[in-house]
Amino acid sequence: MTDPLRPVVNLIDFITRTKRISNTPGSATGQVDSPVKSASSGNAQYGAISLTGRLNTRLSAIDRNDHKRRRRAFVEIALLSELGEQLSMDNGFSELVEDICAVIASDKSITAALDGVLDQFS
Repeated sequence: MTDPLRPVVNLIDFITRTKRISNTPGSATGQVDSPVKSASSGNAQYGAISLTGRLNTRLSAIDRNDHKRRRRAFVEIALLSELGEQLSMDNGFSELVEDICAVIASDKSITAALDGVLDQFS
C-alpha cells in the first residue's frame, strides 16, 4: 500500500528547495531549470514556476490567517500535480483531500512545518 501523504511530503520538500534556490544571490526568483516529475507516471507535468505559480494564485485568494484552507489548497495542488489533473473529477477526491488534511492537522509538527512553508507564499 502506498503512503497517501507521500505526494504532500515530496511537494513540501520540493517547495522548500525551490524557495532556498530562489533566495540565493544571483538566481532569478522562483526559477528552477528542472521540471517536477510525477512519481506515478514519470512524465514532466509541471515546471517549478507553474507549480509555485499555482500555489501563489490559490493562496493569494485565501486569508493568510486561515491556515486550514491554505493547507487544503496545498494538498489539492500536491495531489493533482503528482497524480494528474483528472483526479479532480473523481467523486472521492474531496474526501481524499479531507482525509489527508485530517492526518496533517493531527500532527502538530507537520502542521507547523507546512504552515511555515505556506507562509512564504502570497
